[in-house]
Amino acid sequence: MIPNGTARVTFICFTLCVVFLSPQLATGTRQKKKSWPVTFSQENLRKRLTPIQYHVTQERGTESAFRGEFTVHKKEGTYTCVVCGAPLFRSDMKFDSGSGWPSFSDLINQESVSLTDDFSHGVHRVETTCSQCGAHLGHLFEDGPRPTGKRYCINSASLGFQTQAPPSSAPEGGEGGARQGGAEGEAQATCTAEATPTTQEIPLLQHPLQERQIPQLSSAPTGWSCPRVQLAQPSSGQY
Repeated sequence: MIPNGTARVTFICFTLCVVFLSPQLATGTRQKKKSWPVTFSQENLRKRLTPIQYHVTQERGTESAFRGEFTVHKKEGTYTCVVCGAPLFRSDMKFDSGSGWPSFSDLINQESVSLTDDFSHGVHRVETTCSQCGAHLGHLFEDGPRPTGKRYCINSASLGFQTQAPPSSAPEGGEGGARQGGAEGEAQATCTAEATPTTQEIPLLQHPLQERQIPQLSSAPTGWSCPRVQLAQPSSGQY
């Protein structure tokens, strides 16, 4: 049994801790900005966002682990803020942390996310919010992969996604030059194929008023880049 004197000292120490530490816990929970560069009305947000998106981004909620849309998402593209559309993470920054929430090792722009101390639930964490609209995203931990060592643990409900456009296919040898070279090669091959003499019988053209037969040329004359066929022009007054 604890003596009365010891109990009294313990109670006094506990009271002092509550008195001096409570203001710090209150102010450190979240340091809200008075205004954000982008703002939306509550009516607009409730109309655009799903209930879980609104709960996470506006009420600092947390979605269930392993249930989010982007937890095992592996498409290439850019992850954006679901509220304002600001770009936050690239798909190549995403990694499987096993935590149950999408995790990223770095940001596209270091200014795109604001960091604040979060003492909720009696634990100190670093909260991440969108620097443009103030939407709650998740938390930052220092147990990520190298070289950053960071793990941005983000709720899927606070993210949007823009698919990366597939790269346009170009012939070998560069983009502009390859295209030109490919077109020239194709034209050259067409000319060569057309200039090749043929052994097939070529139909004869007949004059509409008299039976005058004019054979078509089956091969190109010397010096031509591409084969052309010239027909004898009728004399004036023939038609």
